[in-house]
Amino acid sequence: MLSKLRSALTRFTSCSHRLRLATNHDYYMNKLIKPIIRTLAQIAVVFGVCACQSMPHAQEDYVQPNVEYKHYSLTLIGMNYTNRYIDQFFVNGQGGGNLFVSTPTSGGGKSACCVGWSTTTKLPVKVKVKWHSGGCTITEVTRSGYQFKTNRSFFKEKEVTFNGPVPNSPKYFVVHIYENDDVEISISDDYPAPRLQLSEGRRDRTPYPPCDQNGVSDGN
Repeated sequence: MLSKLRSALTRFTSCSHRLRLATNHDYYMNKLIKPIIRTLAQIAVVFGVCACQSMPHAQEDYVQPNVEYKHYSLTLIGMNYTNRYIDQFFVNGQGGGNLFVSTPTSGGGKSACCVGWSTTTKLPVKVKVKWHSGGCTITEVTRSGYQFKTNRSFFKEKEVTFNGPVPNSPKYFVVHIYENDDVEISISDDYPAPRLQLSEGRRDRTPYPPCDQNGVSDGN
């Protein structure tokens, strides 16, 4: 009889232990594991949505997927069709040097390096052009009483839309600056000639007017 009671007690203890393990397993699954799984699933959904939304922007960077990618360093050239000397001009922050007034055979400047271009660049493209547009003079006096004049430069800036065309083997990036502050861009595979046939004698050599108390001239 005692042996049977011990056997029954052993079976009860074993069942009770398995029940506790099952209960603890359900507890951990419901309270700990399942919330973690739900959180990871939500994170995966969020990243999946973001990745899908960013795809169009990534595809826009490769506008011509069937075109072999090539990068070109184009020589920067300026054409000054105004009647004033341009001391500096810039393309997207890249300096192009100074420009005298154009002649029938020259744009007024020299070659500068460089403007990057690639075969996968999407057209139209926006280009920021900044150029020296005038100035005024400031009279300064040294400690010894000597007077001298310095020029204060003014600049204009314009965002230009370039629509092409682009030759198969581009070499020159050309900025055309006109008298009415109009600016145009062209890209060529041969050294460009001026678009306007203007006489060099048109150059205005009049000194800049004095600056006022705000550092600008009466005409600005």
